[in-house]
Amino acid sequence: MNIFFVMGKFFMDLEFTDGNFYMANIIEIAVIAEESGNVFHMYVRIHYSIPKRVQELTRIDDKILNNLGCLFTDVMISMIDFIQSEQTLSDTDPIIVSHGGYYNDFPILLANCMKHGFDNYGILKNCLFVDSVDLFKDDGYERPGLDNLCRDFKMKREFHSAYEDALILKRIVCDKRSEWNLYTYTFKDIENFLIMKLPISIERVYNLARKSLSYRELAAILFQHVKKKTALNKKQYFKIAYYYFIDRYIFCK
Repeated sequence: MNIFFVMGKFFMDLEFTDGNFYMANIIEIAVIAEESGNVFHMYVRIHYSIPKRVQELTRIDDKILNNLGCLFTDVMISMIDFIQSEQTLSDTDPIIVSHGGYYNDFPILLANCMKHGFDNYGILKNCLFVDSVDLFKDDGYERPGLDNLCRDFKMKREFHSAYEDALILKRIVCDKRSEWNLYTYTFKDIENFLIMKLPISIERVYNLARKSLSYRELAAILFQHVKKKTALNKKQYFKIAYYYFIDRYIFCK
């Protein structure tokens, strides 16, 4: 992890269906450019009904995704084009800031790329990634969750929204930009972290799911790869097996 004294250029937030890297499907992505204020915001269509708890948390329902959602691959292409177009006049690598990004948003974004067989990362491979939680911890905040920060900064946050949260992040980080060092990760850092959390690759799980006669058979295979403190642990492996067995013909074709 390197330390820089420059401010992030892009602020990103995601909404997704599950916090587990194997099962998380992104349903909303927002990216805001610091200098221009231009916004990239899209919904991602998924092939199943959004879990009720996620609908309550985000106020995104199936109707929104059916009417406004696009295929994940198309969203990624558009997002990369947006970052590239905003970065045209700069001779520095783009910096993408996300709150809790290192442990959540960044690896979940990469996991979804793996799930959909998307590897045309383009400018993303040159980006530096910043987890703004690191910044607030460095500034003495013991509980730097976004809800707590909103209270400290006298800002409203009534529900989880990728666009609203990216906007909030832009405001609170820019307010303190002269006081913090930026802790940055490379694309490879994020990739290595995700691989460490995936004892067996997403593509291989799909391949095993296609060969399995039932999700219980798949669960028995996955159990051999169970490891503590990973996305495939004893609490999750059976649920992951069921998820991938049901989805075995959807992705990674």
